[in-house]
Amino acid sequence: MLECFEFVAREMRMNVKGPVGPPHFVEFVAEYPNEEGMNGFFMSVAFREYISIVFRDLRSARIPPVAERAFSLFRAELDSRGLVYTVRRQEGPFP
Repeated sequence: MLECFEFVAREMRMNVKGPVGPPHFVEFVAEYPNEEGMNGFFMSVAFREYISIVFRDLRSARIPPVAERAFSLFRAELDSRGLVYTVRRQEGPFP
């Protein structure tokens, strides 16, 4: 799964940081080089009891086109590898 995440980040010309986050799970984050901190579009993959992928733009509660493109690339990569996944879409405040 991390390979898929890194592939999409490269395709989107994003920098991957990680692992980051608390010690009870492993998380990797991809951001654009010109973003300052987490104030723009980012994607993350977190490994817990399950794996979650988040595409988010903190400037907007709506799903931006860049997130749709990242999601499409990620989905195609998962499909090409025959990996099973579930999609949950959510708009609104960052949880």
